[in-house]
Amino acid sequence: MPTNVEIVKRFVSQVINQGRVATIAEIIHPRYRYHGPGGVEAEGRAGAQSIIDEFRAAFSDLHVEITAEIAQGDLVALTMIATGTHDGDLMGLAPTGATIELPMAIVSRFEDGQIVEEREYYDSATMMSQLGLDTA
Repeated sequence: MPTNVEIVKRFVSQVINQGRVATIAEIIHPRYRYHGPGGVEAEGRAGAQSIIDEFRAAFSDLHVEITAEIAQGDLVALTMIATGTHDGDLMGLAPTGATIELPMAIVSRFEDGQIVEEREYYDSATMMSQLGLDTA
């Protein structure tokens, strides 16, 4: 049986980087809850897929590199760098053609060998600045 760290790494590799959303059914718990920057919330496998679909549509070359990992009990924490070119709609923002290099962190909680809850952290103002959008 894969470790929790291996499961999260598979999620990053297959779902985020490769867009293989079918993997969600194997990795994400049916009672999944996502908590993201700016109060973004999502529930269930469909919610997880919706978030991935939105970012992969906004950044068609989206790539996430894991920079550090730590696991304790049912929790896995990762730091990552997300890169991509803003060539699609992002939360109502038209494509800018700008690239991002965004530091991120995520804490995943496991239940029954699947990710049941996640809290993701990144600085939205940094992302908007990299996209050339004034947030002031």
